[in-house]
Amino acid sequence: DAALRGLSAALARARAAGVPVLHVHHHGNAGTPFDPAGALAAPLPEAVPLPSEQRLVKRMPSAFSGTGLEEALRDLGVATPVFAGFMTHMCVSSAVRDALERGFQPWVVGDACASRPLPDGRGGVLDAEVVHRAHLASLADRFAGVLDSGELWTAAAGCGPGTAR
Repeated sequence: DAALRGLSAALARARAAGVPVLHVHHHGNAGTPFDPAGALAAPLPEAVPLPSEQRLVKRMPSAFSGTGLEEALRDLGVATPVFAGFMTHMCVSSAVRDALERGFQPWVVGDACASRPLPDGRGGVLDAEVVHRAHLASLADRFAGVLDSGELWTAAAGCGPGTAR
């Protein structure tokens, strides 16, 4: 999957640049799709945390909700967090919007995120790529800069939220 390749590339670039990497994993209740003992709660093979990388657990869509992420970013001196993951329309969008409201200047790695097909509320279904691109466009309109994994830590310096690439 292209998003998994983008996620792997983004992690490799961050690690090579010496950028702090924090992983946020979603855990639900026992018996739910994100059961902490289930496959969906485990790190993706393309994004397994290194022993030196902090891992946070969330139970809500936003990575900031009850995780200590804001404190961790501030302790590291991070003003421009970079977000990637699944799904663009839910967890990534929630975290990016929360980041901006907390005074950060967030970025999204567009090729390291993906969505799923969604019901349109009128009996139809929106294609996953349409959902993904629409949410990236919405985030780029005000909430975050959007770039691809190949641009990380080369083009991001000096660009601000709302800058689409």
